[in-house]
Amino acid sequence: MVISKKLLFAYLLLALSVLTAGIILYLNTLLNQPSTRSYLLSTLSSMLQGYEIQADQLNLALSKGVAVRFRNLLVISRDGTEKLTAAHLTITLAVPSLLRGELVPVRILLFRPDFTLHLPHDNNRTKPVGALAMDNIIQQNLSFLKSATIRDGSLYLPESRLTFRNIYFRSYLENGVSENLHAEFSTTMYYKNHSADCRIKGVILSYSSEDGFLVDFEAQTSEVPLVWIPCQNSMPVKGKVRIHLKIAGALKKALSVDGIINTNDVHFNLNSSGPARSYILPNSSLAFTALYSKSIFEFSSIKIEGNEFSFFGRANVDISNRSLPFLNLSMKSQPMALKTFKKIFPAAFLPVWIEHDIFPQISNGMAVLEQLDVKGTLQQIAELNRKENSRVLSMKIRLNDLSAFSSNLSTPITALRAHLSYQDGNLRVSDVSARFGQSRIYNAFMDLDNLYAKDPLFRYSLKTEARLEDLLQFKSLDLIPLSIRKHLQPVTSLKGSLKGSLTVEDKHGWEIPRIRQSVLLIRNCSIQHQGLMLPLVFQNMDLHFDDQSQCRYIGSGYWGTSSFQGSGTAENLFQTFKADMILSADANEISTLFHRDKQFLGFNNDLPVTLLVKKKDGRFSFYGKVAAAGLCVETDKYFFGPGSESDEVEFNIVWQPDAQLVFSPFIARLGDSELTASGAFNLKNMDTLNLKVTAMDLNLKDLKLFSFEKKIPANGVLSTDIEINYSFVNPHETRLQGEISCWDMTLPFNLLSCPVRDLHCKIVFSGRDLHVPLLSFNLGQSRQPSPVFLSANLSGWHGLKGRVSVHAPILDLFDILDSKSVSRKNSDSAKQHDMVGSFITDSDIQFDIEVESCRLGDIVMHPVTVTGAYQKGELSISQCQMHLEQGTISTKAKISPLLVSLESVFQLERYPFNNLISSFPFFKNLKITDGLL
Repeated sequence: MVISKKLLFAYLLLALSVLTAGIILYLNTLLNQPSTRSYLLSTLSSMLQGYEIQADQLNLALSKGVAVRFRNLLVISRDGTEKLTAAHLTITLAVPSLLRGELVPVRILLFRPDFTLHLPHDNNRTKPVGALAMDNIIQQNLSFLKSATIRDGSLYLPESRLTFRNIYFRSYLENGVSENLHAEFSTTMYYKNHSADCRIKGVILSYSSEDGFLVDFEAQTSEVPLVWIPCQNSMPVKGKVRIHLKIAGALKKALSVDGIINTNDVHFNLNSSGPARSYILPNSSLAFTALYSKSIFEFSSIKIEGNEFSFFGRANVDISNRSLPFLNLSMKSQPMALKTFKKIFPAAFLPVWIEHDIFPQISNGMAVLEQLDVKGTLQQIAELNRKENSRVLSMKIRLNDLSAFSSNLSTPITALRAHLSYQDGNLRVSDVSARFGQSRIYNAFMDLDNLYAKDPLFRYSLKTEARLEDLLQFKSLDLIPLSIRKHLQPVTSLKGSLKGSLTVEDKHGWEIPRIRQSVLLIRNCSIQHQGLMLPLVFQNMDLHFDDQSQCRYIGSGYWGTSSFQGSGTAENLFQTFKADMILSADANEISTLFHRDKQFLGFNNDLPVTLLVKKKDGRFSFYGKVAAAGLCVETDKYFFGPGSESDEVEFNIVWQPDAQLVFSPFIARLGDSELTASGAFNLKNMDTLNLKVTAMDLNLKDLKLFSFEKKIPANGVLSTDIEINYSFVNPHETRLQGEISCWDMTLPFNLLSCPVRDLHCKIVFSGRDLHVPLLSFNLGQSRQPSPVFLSANLSGWHGLKGRVSVHAPILDLFDILDSKSVSRKNSDSAKQHDMVGSFITDSDIQFDIEVESCRLGDIVMHPVTVTGAYQKGELSISQCQMHLEQGTISTKAKISPLLVSLESVFQLERYPFNNLISSFPFFKNLKITDGLL
């Protein structure tokens, strides 16, 4: 029987299969023998130096070689701190090596491994178990291991509480070339209730003990929560990032890293001078190129881009102390909109007022980060409010074409440009220029020395060409120091121009800022101020400040209609100053300031005044002299002057705004006479005047006092020492204390038709009481006037009340009566009544008059006695007895502005009627030829 070749091949194949199966069954039986399993596991453990491998069961399979499968695998480090379990491990061995009795793995498959690894807390152990195991396997078997795979693995790191699940790892040799070991890795990471996917793919090109692995990998993640960053205690960061990295180089020497990190809703906290504050960054992408070597990342290129901004720079990160990395960062930016800059700029390290007061007030424009340098640990960066961290950060920022205070000013600031720099805890804003209205500032800067000082010193400087009305609008800004705003608030109007340079220093606790090294030129400046009473105009005012805030100034202008020119020195923004001035004072205008309803005095020309003005502690003092040459002063009925060349008035006035005006003293030198007055005027009620007047032997000729109607000069000598408390609103509340004495005096009284001459008197005042022990004068127009004696005891001043007694030895009524006076129009009487006013109306005076011999034309009476009263504006004569040679005439009368009532009783015997009629001027045109009465 002949067996065909095909059948023979089938028998041989069957026999080989049976033999193979038998061999496999035998080997499986052999592998599960304790001695064989122990030998094989110990051999594999020796390949993983420092680790011991255990398994419940071993199986043999033929899959691209001889494969050994370990079930319920357990890998333990010899010190017991590192552990790995797996459902099974399949190792494919190289057959040629196996035939020689060597176990050389060419493929490894690890299924459902579960790692628990304890990361080292010191720097002596730098690699966890996974890296050590992989390192041992690859170093010993790189030329033989064709692939290694991990599927469905898990890894837990207890110290960091980080868990890796769904781990997939595969490494393989490309086309059997041992120098190129390809690797893939993917997992899902879990930490703090967040998760993220990670995928790594690359190639290990070679390995040497000197360089370690030469690798070329690419890694990318899904969104990784930033709360995973280990620096949360020093600088809390939130948000998510998506990472894409390309890593190449030698692990033991240097790695190059190219990466892109996309951010999503990133915000972080910084500690400033107050509570920690949060800053939100817009979504952006971070692209970088870095070199990692010896625990240092050197970023040669960093570029951060968002929809509205772009930053670029470089950095070094030292992670040798992994818990506190050290950052050395340098960044710049492309121009960006200001609104974007304010969103991303962490202003926490600057004074609070910059973020809260300045930032909200600026708008529009562009910003450029010219330089940002950060050198420090994350802990130092997060605590920039500490002085010892002042050198951690420095920066320079350029701002262009900004607007400011658009909602606070009627004329906002535009075209604002500035350069902001911060270094070593010092802030400087320089190269500032801006426009507002028709004004501009330029070459301005602000220095803030030592932000960490309790009371830092602010220094401002600028040059300006400004309209003062533009400047006045700043008085309402909260940024202006309160002391400045306080002085500006009473200014209701300000106009004019200002040009010059200004340097100011300010510090918390200073009442007012201090001006240093400044020159200000003010032109045509008009000021309306609540405390000035009259508008103030500076036609020219030049101010020069030295480094000690001393100011020298010179200027000219007007206060109301009074002109002035002067110079002087000042301190503390004119809180203290003195000035030497020459004025041409409009006394008419100034006098109305003290009683606006009625002007008591009138001046025929301006007063030339030399004046020294001082201000200290809010009080003004005025010392000066007024030349009275040619000066005339007028009242309703009288005038003084004109003054002579030697006449002058010296005054010393202290003005406390809104309080009082003090005269101490006021000295009038008129010819050889001197009058002194001192006192105070209440500026709160603009009413009360307290005045003390003193004169010793004042010659009235020196006063040059005249009556408008009679042109008769006042003569005589006057002495007075009297204190007056006068109320313009309520004159009846006036109080007087002291006395007045005079002798040989002539007064041009307009109420009488003839002058009063040779007046001698002494008047004593005590509050409202007036005592006249003696008053004598000569009355009449002839060369032999009639003497009159008067005494009185009166009280007032709500009208006078009291008794007056008058005695005259002889009185010629024709001599004292002007014939024109009896024909005066009723309007004159009404005018006089208006002039006297309520003072006369409210008077209540009892009087008695005795004339020893009285003549009225051809009528001779001796004596004449009169008793009467003046009450409430009505003259009442209760008894008037006139004794003539032929009898008596008794008269009673009541005279008021509206009624004249006269009752006379004539008891005469054969009195010539013609003498009686002709003696009265109002009967002068009546002709009587004869008759007896």
